[in-house]
Amino acid sequence: MVPDPGSDRDDLRDRHPQLRHSRPMTFNPVPLLASHGLLPERAWVEVMPLWGGFWNDVMRVRSEERDLVVKHYGARSEGWSLFPIVPEVEARAMALLQGRSIAPEFEAFWPAVAGEHGPVLVYCFAQGSPGATDLKRLGQLLRQVHTIPADGFRQTPVNAREILADADRLDDPSDGNKIWMALQALRPPLPDDEPDAARVFLHGDFGSGNVVSGPDGPCIIDWQCPALGDAAEDLWSFLSPAFQAVYGEKAWTTEQVEAFHAGYDDDAARRRLAFIGPFFTWRYVKYALRRSEDLAADDPAAAGLYRAAAEAGLDDLERSQASTPS
Repeated sequence: MVPDPGSDRDDLRDRHPQLRHSRPMTFNPVPLLASHGLLPERAWVEVMPLWGGFWNDVMRVRSEERDLVVKHYGARSEGWSLFPIVPEVEARAMALLQGRSIAPEFEAFWPAVAGEHGPVLVYCFAQGSPGATDLKRLGQLLRQVHTIPADGFRQTPVNAREILADADRLDDPSDGNKIWMALQALRPPLPDDEPDAARVFLHGDFGSGNVVSGPDGPCIIDWQCPALGDAAEDLWSFLSPAFQAVYGEKAWTTEQVEAFHAGYDDDAARRRLAFIGPFFTWRYVKYALRRSEDLAADDPAAAGLYRAAAEAGLDDLERSQASTPS
């Protein structure tokens, strides 16, 4: 198994190993792929670790004929989570997206086999560099995602009350946490009357770190948290300074934000985002603070990025409240 020193994705892993890391591989995907005809017998094969998540290992498997990504899931968090990871759901989302030039092409999924391997997802490798460059085209791509008919996925909040209720399900940060103290004072008030937003198919974790920019345009990856919910949730996460900060990136410029909105091209969705965005931000800042505290001892670098995300979100809330007429 030979690492790929020229991989742009390895570069991202090197910059942010605490968020997109690769552990020593304990699963050899080659026999499984060969047994299902995804690799030719006796072929030259190269297996390379790619950056992965906290709950999976990701490998690139190349032969003369195929260039595949294999995601091998390990233990994962149980119960309710703001960003749940369910292998079967990711596989179903990628199968739904097949042939639409939105995500990498789905190849196969196999459930866990006791004593042999955890759940395994296989899809085609997306050529390109990590991160978003053509924001107008990416906005168009997300609009396409939101028009795909879908059912059977988890449902996320579609009004302010439900978003804050989600936030309240999270454990409170420490009482002495200064950001938490400031955040409580910025909790946005519930509106007197708010109709539910229509539910659409969502990525559910849509940030610049889940985009690959290739020769044919952007490709959206990591469909681990798909959902049916408010389109503004995906718009918010991509444009949020807090989401950018957790990847160690700067907030988007005004010009970049405008390019993204021009691509998405929905004035009603933009107005909805302006209203509901502070509620998503408030929830995410609380989440980031909890993650920062939980990771402080074992992974201080990751804890630092989550704290930076919380600070960026807090600043964003302060700006939004300052610009709201009293």
